[in-house]
Amino acid sequence: MVRLMGMSGLFGWFRRRRERGDAAAAAHLYFVRGRVAATPGAALVHVLQVYQYAARGTKAIVRDDASGYAFDAWFWWARVGPGQAVAVHAGAGWGPHTQRDNVLYVGQENGASGVLEILPAGIVARAARHAGRHL
Repeated sequence: MVRLMGMSGLFGWFRRRRERGDAAAAAHLYFVRGRVAATPGAALVHVLQVYQYAARGTKAIVRDDASGYAFDAWFWWARVGPGQAVAVHAGAGWGPHTQRDNVLYVGQENGASGVLEILPAGIVARAARHAGRHL
């Protein structure tokens, strides 16, 4: 019986530690959202799927954090991965490969990457777990 109580205490400690880490991740994401909102022309996007890594950038499907809409995106001079949240300077344009006019172009071909900050997929997942726990 004592052994069982000791194990439950250990599992409780792990659970509380995980919850604290999840809360810290949610606070970090909240902070980044605030910085993006305060930066003119900036947006926060979530990388849903990457379908090409190229020498000059990455093609991906992203979801806009504010609107929830999904877009094809081209990240000039940047390598992003699925699950990441990326603060960007971007504009919409015609996509010759997708034949769509709402492709999100992050950065410029002859300039900077347009990526302001990348939140790792683990932080985004922990923040989502925290949000799900507190709905």
